[in-house]
Amino acid sequence: KQYGVFVDYAWTSDGEAVGLRTSVRPDGAWANRGSGVEWARIGLELVLGEETELVSWFGQGPHQSYPDTGQGARTGWFSLPLSDMDVDYVRPQESGARSGVRSAALRIGDRALEIAGDPFALTVRPYSQDVLDAATHRPDLKADGRSYLYLDHALRGVGTAACGPGVLPQYRLGPRQADFSLTLRVR
Repeated sequence: KQYGVFVDYAWTSDGEAVGLRTSVRPDGAWANRGSGVEWARIGLELVLGEETELVSWFGQGPHQSYPDTGQGARTGWFSLPLSDMDVDYVRPQESGARSGVRSAALRIGDRALEIAGDPFALTVRPYSQDVLDAATHRPDLKADGRSYLYLDHALRGVGTAACGPGVLPQYRLGPRQADFSLTLRVR
């Protein structure tokens, strides 16, 4: 295909925290056979070497909230064990994002990774996106002892074409420029 994405990362530090500014720029014509190609998300994937025990955040919750499904979520402080961040769908699929997050902390043993910044969607899983994509049943979602964090500046709606329309136009995510910043600190 004749399209791609340019991403620039600018790292800064004050000696206690690390700042990350991410700039995303689509390149080329994002079309396949004459139709526009949509994006699922604009964000970052971070992989931690250990499994998170507890996830705390200030944002929408306590259940998942996507652009087209989060109307029942409220804004506040929430904490859940990692096992409760996922949704137990019959067929494994994208799930577990908490939108509008401004601050989050992931406890790993006696340490915590704190994340703050522009409102973002937070998804934390004990398995990778590749494992999720390949899974056809819940037992296929094998934890590997690591934590997979998805810090998304923008998300496409999840929609459903099973019993209604797919993702409505206002919840689609087309190729676009994006610029977002996060601060990471370990305590």
